[in-house]
Amino acid sequence: MLLAILRKKVDATLPKDSRTLVRTPPRAAGSIYKIGGGDFWYGGLSPVLTKYFQNIEPRDDPFKLDVSVDGLPLHKGGPTQVWPILVKAVDLPKLPLMLVAAYSGHTKPASVEEFLRPLVNDFNIIQRGGLTIGDKTLQFRVRNFIADTPARAFILATTNHNGYDSCLKCTCHGEWCEEGKKIIFDSVDAPLRTDEGFRGRVILNHHQEWRTPLEELDNFDLVDNAPTSEREHLCDEGCTRFMQRGFMFGKFPRNKKWTPLQMEAASKFLMQTKLPTEIHRSFRLLRYHAFWKATEWRSYLHYASVVVLKDLVDPIAYGHFLLYFSAVTIFSTKFHQHLWLRARDYLRIFVKNFGQVYGRKYLTSNIHLLVHIYKDVEKFGALDDFSAYATENFLQNFPRWVRAGTKCVEQIANRSSDLMSLDLVATPPAPQYPMLKANGVGLHVTADFVLLPKFQDQWFLTKDNGIVKFLSAKTSSSHDITVVGIRFLTMATLYEISAEGGVIAPMSSAEIHVYQTMENAPAVVVEVPWTAIRCKMVAVKQPTRPLNLPPIDPSPNSTTPSAIAFFPLLHTFIPD
Repeated sequence: MLLAILRKKVDATLPKDSRTLVRTPPRAAGSIYKIGGGDFWYGGLSPVLTKYFQNIEPRDDPFKLDVSVDGLPLHKGGPTQVWPILVKAVDLPKLPLMLVAAYSGHTKPASVEEFLRPLVNDFNIIQRGGLTIGDKTLQFRVRNFIADTPARAFILATTNHNGYDSCLKCTCHGEWCEEGKKIIFDSVDAPLRTDEGFRGRVILNHHQEWRTPLEELDNFDLVDNAPTSEREHLCDEGCTRFMQRGFMFGKFPRNKKWTPLQMEAASKFLMQTKLPTEIHRSFRLLRYHAFWKATEWRSYLHYASVVVLKDLVDPIAYGHFLLYFSAVTIFSTKFHQHLWLRARDYLRIFVKNFGQVYGRKYLTSNIHLLVHIYKDVEKFGALDDFSAYATENFLQNFPRWVRAGTKCVEQIANRSSDLMSLDLVATPPAPQYPMLKANGVGLHVTADFVLLPKFQDQWFLTKDNGIVKFLSAKTSSSHDITVVGIRFLTMATLYEISAEGGVIAPMSSAEIHVYQTMENAPAVVVEVPWTAIRCKMVAVKQPTRPLNLPPIDPSPNSTTPSAIAFFPLLHTFIPD
């Protein structure tokens, strides 16, 4: 319709069909075929890699690629689901995810051989001979396969997570728990699995009767290159949500169910907590916890849980929870890499004592897998460097791409081809940071780190560990940017991890830059060069009255100062 209007109003030769304008390639129907359970489209690695790498000069040799496999329902009112295979360039995070294949059916693919064989064959060809694009040849390697627990068991042809020998990383053998009517994993010291042992099927019950095509993928370790520490499903929607629900509903022996007044007090505190601009989802009431997204659980863990649970959880359980909080915080950023070994020990102690604190019946595979986070982050980087968050965001497109209930995989393939057919517009030069905001009332320290003169966005940590409240920023005659702010003169730790329950290395929260101070603490006006900024801080006003006590009506003239807890916004750490 727009082209019809433009042809009348503009003196230009324009086609009548939008597909001609955007150079839509031939429809994908010819490359779709039946496999067990549904329809499968395989677009191939070479076309997508050639498209996205044609204007890229080789910087890394070889390029590392992450492969994501997951399933999602397409409709709320039907059984149709789609299983895409996505590829992402690790060394070029600005490149979009690349869709190379998709399956659609009423169940997951019946055969992993049919689902993965074309991908494995393509990868082996490219890894052995490289991919020639114009006058250059690029080398590629598979870094890992990212998937949640059920999808990982499917692509590796191993037993499901509720099997006795289901752990992918170690030979821990589960045991039947009569109390919980489930298999639990009560070991943290079992011998680790190896690629050689996996291929040789040393523990036969760990495998399905069939084999996965990944066994024939070159340069791929079937144990080390299939991380189990995907943080979205393991931590945020897994352990964090499970423990919070257990605390609220009194599932654990040491904790009573929260009363309606306590739930209301905790919810009110969360609603009053204003998160920084960089965090797009604000907190919601606890009664809506069943609808919380994974990012909300992540924000709750890192920036609110320590304050909320302090008053509402048994002290022993709270001290035990701090091991989990500290370890996941440490593993979430490379800035804390010097503490990764200590975080490994904290998670081992957390899992080892979990049954004593919460009950053995809750020692599920999700809890057990926490002991293997260290090995994964040691190989692939911080937790967010190999999470499924980018994949989950991309998967949101699929229900929009499918406009009818039939030929779903064909519609997905066509929409993907349409997007790839568009000419890549030349990317404008990246802005130089730091950069003053256009209105002069804020500072962009980096692309994902902004300081503004409002409470949730005006706190930062200096490299000499001082907390400063941002007021303004200015440029000196030498074009250097200086921040004007108010610096607290006194700070305290928010919590301590003591040498109890097997903890060998106690820790103060200050070691991971978590502090607290009074709102009316002594402070001075300072001018700080932007190069002295270490990270942005999330400021959380602590309750003036414990959350486990009945609320009281405040006096109209009450001006009781609050204590403020400060947590580093993890992605904003600037290396020294």
